[in-house]
Amino acid sequence: MDLFTDGCSGFMSEGRPAWLAPAGPGLWRLLVWACPGAGRTASDGEQAGFLRLRIAAQAVEGKANREACAWLAGRLGLKSRQVSLENGRSGRKKIFLLESKVEPDWRRIV
Repeated sequence: MDLFTDGCSGFMSEGRPAWLAPAGPGLWRLLVWACPGAGRTASDGEQAGFLRLRIAAQAVEGKANREACAWLAGRLGLKSRQVSLENGRSGRKKIFLLESKVEPDWRRIV
């Protein structure tokens, strides 16, 4: 299964943005378009169905991926172990898996 295409069906259900989908009980998938090397880490709208995320760290030795995980966890009030990179370690298109018993307030990352 290609998570970037097959995993996107139904993303607009329940009023959620296209870049977000439930992935099972207590699990959420975020589609992120990463832009490493920015001045600061922040969300920057949407791009082609992905949450566009500007990342302060450079894309060297996984630094940008770790920064993105830490930023998502911090903004959503999660612990770092609750956010992991599921797909896209070396590309701009990434899928993050978040673990949370209650649905996070997604407005905190847009």
